[in-house]
Amino acid sequence: MKKVVNVLKRTSHILYAEQAHQVEPAYANSILITMHYNLARVCEASFEFNKTETLYKENLREHSKYVDCVIHLGSMVHDRGQIYSASH
Repeated sequence: MKKVVNVLKRTSHILYAEQAHQVEPAYANSILITMHYNLARVCEASFEFNKTETLYKENLREHSKYVDCVIHLGSMVHDRGQIYSASH
C-alpha cells in the first residue's frame, strides 16, 4: 500500500509540473534546470563523472552563467589535472 501511495504522490507532482508548465513556462523551466543540476550532483556523489560532466555541460549550454555548474565542472576537470580545460 505504501508503494501505491508513493506512486500517487509522484503522479500528482508530475501533473502539477505539467500544469505549471502550461501556465508559466519560465517557472517550470527554472524548476527543470534545478532538477537537472541536482541530478548532476547526485551523479557526482556517486562517482559517475562522465555523466556528471555531461549534465553540467548541458546546463551550461542553456545557462552559461550558472555559477554552481561552472564551479563544480571546473573542480572536476582540475582534479583530473586538466588545468587548461578547466579554464575554458
